[in-house]
Amino acid sequence: MTALDLALLTAKEFRVLPTCPGGKIPVLADWPNRATSDPLSVAELWAEHGANCNVGIACGDGFIVVDVDCKDGKRGFDGLAALPPLPASRTVRTPSGGAHIYLRIPSGLRVQNSAGTLAEGVDIRATGGQVLAPGSVIGGKRYELARDLPMADAPDWLIAKLTERRVGASAPAGAMLGAEDTPEAIERAKTYVASAAPAIEGEGGDHQTYKVCVRLRRDFNLSVETALEVLDPWNARCVPPWDLDDLTKKLENAEQYGQNLAGTDNPLIGLEPVEPPPLHTSKFLASISTYRNTREDDAAAPRLPWLAPGRLMRRNLTVLFAPGATGKSLLMLEWAVAAALGPSALGASDFCGLNARERCSVLVINAEDETSVMEQRLGAICDAFEIPRNEVWGRIRLQSGKDRGSFRFKVAVKNTKNGAIEPTPEVDEIIAYCKAYNIDVVIVDPLIRTHPANENDNGEMQQVADIFERIAAETNAAVVLPHHTKKPGRGGYSEFAGSPDAGRGASAIKDASRVALTLFPMSEADGEEFNVPAHIRHRYVRLDDAKMNFGLAGPEAQWFVKRTVQTANGDETGVLVPVMIGARAEVEPTAEQLERVYEYLCGVTVSNEWQRLSADPQAQRYLPRQTGILPGAEDDAVPGIIEAALYRLKNSARAELVPYGRPNKAGKIPERWRAIIK
Repeated sequence: MTALDLALLTAKEFRVLPTCPGGKIPVLADWPNRATSDPLSVAELWAEHGANCNVGIACGDGFIVVDVDCKDGKRGFDGLAALPPLPASRTVRTPSGGAHIYLRIPSGLRVQNSAGTLAEGVDIRATGGQVLAPGSVIGGKRYELARDLPMADAPDWLIAKLTERRVGASAPAGAMLGAEDTPEAIERAKTYVASAAPAIEGEGGDHQTYKVCVRLRRDFNLSVETALEVLDPWNARCVPPWDLDDLTKKLENAEQYGQNLAGTDNPLIGLEPVEPPPLHTSKFLASISTYRNTREDDAAAPRLPWLAPGRLMRRNLTVLFAPGATGKSLLMLEWAVAAALGPSALGASDFCGLNARERCSVLVINAEDETSVMEQRLGAICDAFEIPRNEVWGRIRLQSGKDRGSFRFKVAVKNTKNGAIEPTPEVDEIIAYCKAYNIDVVIVDPLIRTHPANENDNGEMQQVADIFERIAAETNAAVVLPHHTKKPGRGGYSEFAGSPDAGRGASAIKDASRVALTLFPMSEADGEEFNVPAHIRHRYVRLDDAKMNFGLAGPEAQWFVKRTVQTANGDETGVLVPVMIGARAEVEPTAEQLERVYEYLCGVTVSNEWQRLSADPQAQRYLPRQTGILPGAEDDAVPGIIEAALYRLKNSARAELVPYGRPNKAGKIPERWRAIIK
C-alpha cells in the first residue's frame, strides 16, 4: 500500500494531512485548517508534497486521542493504570511501544491538548493536535492497529477532567484563590502589617489605609473580622487611629474594588485549580514553587551548609586539580586532620588551608597509597603540628585500594551493550556506610581510578559526576575529588594556577563542582617574584581558588613548603607547612638581619666570604637570591625574611626601594624590588 492509498483510506474516517517522510512534523502551513477528508484534495496534497509523506490525523473533530508515551524512559502505562479505567476502543500501537487510544467526545466540545496533566506519560491530542495513522513509519517501525474496535465514548470522569476550568486573573468579581483566613496567610499578613507605614492625616493617610486594606482583603484573602484583628497594632500607630466602623468600611471597599484576585498572596496558592485539589502526577511539576519570600522569610532561611567556608560544603562537590607528585594526597590528609579537629583546635582559624566550622568525621578513599602509608603520614602531620593524636582518633576512616587483597572503590562501570556509564553496587554501600557512621566529608583520591569513562567525553564524565553528586546529596556530606591536570604548555604550570580549566579531559567534573581549586609547584616566575632561591623552589606549592559558585574566588594563592618529618619507626615522610612569602610575609626580621640585608644592598663586605659587588655606592643593586647573606636561617625562611626586611627599609633614610620588572598580562608589575643607595 502506498502512502497515498493509506491517506485515502484514512480519509474515509478522519481529516488527514501529510507529514514529513519518516517523521511526524506536518509539511503544511496552517495544517489544522487545511487537513481534509476530500479524496481529490488528499490526492493533490500528496502529489504536491511527496508520495512518501506519512499520514497525519487531525484530532478534535468529535474525538480525542489518549497518547500513552513510553519514549525517553517515560512510563505511560504506569500512569494510565493509576487512572480510572477507559473503555475498550480503537487502539494503535506506536513504534516506541506506547499506544494511541481513540475516544469519542460530544459534538461541539472543544478540548485543549495537554502533556502529563492527567498522569505522567499520559498526553491528550485534541483540537490543534494530530497523531500518525496506522501504517505510517518512523525509524523503520510502523504504527500498527492493535485493537480494531469502534471508537468508544470518553467516560464522564475524563470529560470532567478535560473541561476542568482554572481560575485566572480575569475571573469574575468575587472569585478567589483558596480558602479565607488560612493560618499561613494570616502570618504573612501580620508580617506585612508590622512593616507597613502608618496612616498620617494630611499626608496621604486615607490612600495609605486603603492600600493596606486591599493587601489584606484581596492579596491575603482575609475576612473583614480577621483583617480587623490583624490591623489593630497598625491602627494604633496611625495619627489619628481609625474608628472601627470607618476601618470596616475601608475593608469592605477594598474587597469590592480591589483589582487583584482574592488570595493572590496566599502562600498556599500557585496556579492550581480551585476545585478539586491539584493532582501532582509528575515529580518534576510538583517540585515547581512560586517565589513569595519576604525579608523575614530570608532571615529565617537556613545558611549555606559550609563545613569549611570556600572549601567544603555539605551535599556538594569540591574538585582539586593538581599534577602528579605535587602533594595533593598529602594535602587531603591534612584537610582530614583539620576537619576532624574542628574550629580553633590549634588556636588558629585556618589550618592547612581549611577553616572547619565544626568537628567532622572524614572518610578517605585512596586508590594509590597503602593504609600503612596513610597512617604514617597522619602521624607525621600530628607530630609536625604538635597535635595530640587522640584528638583525631575515631574521626578519620581510611580505605586503600593498594593494600594486598583489598578492594579498589569504583563508582561506575560501562554497560557493554549500550556503552552507558552506570553506578556500581558499591555506590549504595558507601552511601549506607556514610549514613551509619555520620560521615561529614568523603575524599576520593584520585578521581581517575574510580570509573572507566573516557575522560575526554563530556557525556560520560557527566554521568560520573551525577553519581558523585548523588553520593553527596544522599549522605549530606561534602565530597572532595582530587583530579589530575592537563599537560603544561611553554609557560609551564603557572598558566593553570587558579584556572577552572586546569583539569584534564572534559569539563563536566569542573561544571558539576561548586568549589574548584588548583595545587601547583612554584614556577620560575613565582620564584623570581618572591625571591626564592632556585635550589629550593621545588619545595614550594601554591593553592589557588579556581571556582567558587557561592562567593568570589580569593585573589591570592596560599603557599606551602614541603618539609621532611621522621616517623616513629625511623622512616621519613613529608608534610605541607603553610608559609607566608612575598609582600604578605608575616616575618619579623631581627636587627642583625635588617643590617645584613641593607649592607648587602650597599655592596659592603661584612665578612671575608662575601665579595664586594661594586665600588660605586650609587650603583643600583638587585636583591640577591642566594642565602649566604643570612647565615643560620633555614633556606625556606630566607625569602620571607628578606622581603620583610625590604619593607622595613623601604622608608628609611638609608635606601630607597622601587618596584621593577615588566608588567604581566594583567598589567601588574611583579612585587620585586631594587635598591637605590643614597
